[in-house]
Amino acid sequence: MHHGFIRDYGGDVLIIPLLYTFIRMFWVEDNKVTILYLPLGLFLFGVCIELLQGANLIDILKIGRKSVLGVIIGSTCDWKDILCYLAGTALILSWNYKSLLNPQKLRGFL
Repeated sequence: MHHGFIRDYGGDVLIIPLLYTFIRMFWVEDNKVTILYLPLGLFLFGVCIELLQGANLIDILKIGRKSVLGVIIGSTCDWKDILCYLAGTALILSWNYKSLLNPQKLRGFL
């Protein structure tokens, strides 16, 4: 069922920046971890969730599809969601672009 571009994909694009912003509320230091590794880690987290959806995790754990936990985990694996997570990660990295170019913030990066 398709509801439109924003309804189908907007939330998937915005979930990674939302999680990033939530974590940054508590972890305010700008360094290589928060500027580069945190967005990439959140992308990998989203990919793992999609793979668990593909493995029917909620059926394996006998969680109801309409329960709160079932809705949070999700029940349908779609590769387009992974592309949306990648777009959300790209939004964060583009927002942090100036910080990525500042060598003092990335000291010890390589």
